[in-house]
Amino acid sequence: MVSVHAAAVRAMAIGALACALVAGCRSAGGCKPGDPFCFCAAGRSCTQECPGVRGCALQCANDNVSCRLEGGDGCSASCQNAQSCEARCGRGAMVACQHVRVACVASVGDGSRVRCEGAARCDVTCAAGCDVDCPGGRCRVRCADPARCRVACDTPLVTCPDGSLACGTGC
Repeated sequence: MVSVHAAAVRAMAIGALACALVAGCRSAGGCKPGDPFCFCAAGRSCTQECPGVRGCALQCANDNVSCRLEGGDGCSASCQNAQSCEARCGRGAMVACQHVRVACVASVGDGSRVRCEGAARCDVTCAAGCDVDCPGGRCRVRCADPARCRVACDTPLVTCPDGSLACGTGC
């Protein structure tokens, strides 16, 4: 059985290969709507829109300013060390927001994984159940099915009055 993380890593590798084969992927104009993969050049802001496209990916982990992805099932946003990241994806997504300096906002489907280690602020909304890694970060997680949400936290995990879970931050 292939884990969600392994599938997301495989999707990113396939996306990188597709990027190498498709002209314009690294164009000065940034991402192209509907393209399955976008590489955001260092220091830039990028938006990738491919709603409903399975496996759509944004590589925006190059000390970028603002990263935004709207994709379908299996999408992946790699936003490590960016100032901000916003991702809206379907089931089985992988959103990497480690050490995002301002805010990461992720809205994902069932079976997704969001990595927020060391993030200044990470707001995650799961349509059903998902895994959120938040050691050293400040996370707020809202799950449609809290019994199926797993939040890894190195501080006490707090259940807020609205049912959300808080890690490293108050309600």
